[in-house]
Amino acid sequence: MLAAALGWGWSSWSGPRGLASAGLVVLTVGLGHSIGLHRGIIHHAYRCGRITRGVLAYLAVLSGLGGPISWLRVHYFRDYWQNRLDCPPYFRYDHSLARDYYWNLHFDLVPGDINRYQIPAEDLHDPWFVFLEKTWYLYVIGMAGLI
Repeated sequence: MLAAALGWGWSSWSGPRGLASAGLVVLTVGLGHSIGLHRGIIHHAYRCGRITRGVLAYLAVLSGLGGPISWLRVHYFRDYWQNRLDCPPYFRYDHSLARDYYWNLHFDLVPGDINRYQIPAEDLHDPWFVFLEKTWYLYVIGMAGLI
C-alpha cells in the first residue's frame, strides 16, 4: 500500500490539499491523541478545564484510533504488566511486529478485576468519555464523508 501511495500520490499532490492534510494530522493525532488523550487524560501531565479536556478528547476520537475509554484501559493494562517480572507475552516487546499486529487486531484483554489496574474512576466513568466511546466511529465516518 505504501508503494502505491508514493507512486500515485504525487500525481494528485497540491499545496492546499497538503496543508489541509497536515493541519488535520496536527489537530487530530498531534493535539487530540498525543497531547490531549495520551499526555493529558492518561498521564495527567498537565491540568486544563473540562471544556478543553472534552475538546481534546473529541479531536483524539477524530484520529480514527478508537474511543477514549478503550485507550485508557489498554494503556493502564500495558503499564501495569510491563512493570512486572511476570509480564505476559502480549505486553512484551520480544515478538515480531506482525505478531503484535495480529494480536492487537484479533485479541482483547478482559480482566477479571479491573480495579487492580488503578484506572482513575473519574476518567473511566466520565460521561463525555463514555459517550465518545459509544459513538466515536460516527464522527470518523462523518469526517471521512466531509473530506
